[in-house]
Amino acid sequence: MAFHRVAVNVDDDRACAKRVAFAAAIARRYGGELVGVFARLPNPAVSASVWPALPNNDVMDRLREVHGAEIDAHIGRLRPEFEAAAGDVPTDWLEAEGDRAAAMIRAAQSSALLVIAQQDEGDPLNYLTRESVSDIVMRSGRPVLFHPYIGADPEFRRILVAWDGSREAVRAFNDAAPFMAGADVLFLTVAPDSEQKASAGDADRLTGFAGRMGAAASVAEHIAHDIRVGDVVMSRAADHSADLVVMGGYSHSRFRELVLGGATRDILDQMPVPVLMSH
Repeated sequence: MAFHRVAVNVDDDRACAKRVAFAAAIARRYGGELVGVFARLPNPAVSASVWPALPNNDVMDRLREVHGAEIDAHIGRLRPEFEAAAGDVPTDWLEAEGDRAAAMIRAAQSSALLVIAQQDEGDPLNYLTRESVSDIVMRSGRPVLFHPYIGADPEFRRILVAWDGSREAVRAFNDAAPFMAGADVLFLTVAPDSEQKASAGDADRLTGFAGRMGAAASVAEHIAHDIRVGDVVMSRAADHSADLVVMGGYSHSRFRELVLGGATRDILDQMPVPVLMSH
């Protein structure tokens, strides 16, 4: 079953309810279950680096007890809000010790799709960092769908696939296959010069494969010269009126920078539509 179990990060950020409802709509569409993932963060006040000489005395025990009670109270508030936002979709709840990336990576062991927040520097309660986002993409082994904090339609009628022929691009495209049926799909190839254009045969194979998934597909090429890849992708996504962008999480081509370099800021920080990444 496609996306039989969808995991979504649950936190205090202002977009959480919208993100849960978005993930629930995807789970509902494919007859799946929605898993709320909450990270039980360790209390830094009881770490040996803070109190190297007093790691286990009564003061430390009391700090651990208070911290645990605060987390339990936090869960007591967030879990009902998660279930309310999920509506009629069957739900599960996963609490994982550690940071937010570790929690989502653990959830990936029993999930088909991960939905996480877009970073939002304007929200002090959005705690995702570039490092945690990269960890989730690179280590989860699952497609990661970033939900924009402004909200998004989960129907995905028009899809842009950032295509460079790499293993990661192939993986991302195939991970997004359940979204392809009935969609208008544009494969975008970005090349630094006209000598690296894709062959007509490659284009035909791509569009034919997408067609067998139920999509109406086409291929476009952009000669980038000195233009940043992230800017090209977002510009062409806007031209296509895309409501989903699909891309590999890493490759040895110019798309490598999408996770490890400056285009991360361009795509994930400023994305107006959901972005699905796979590694």
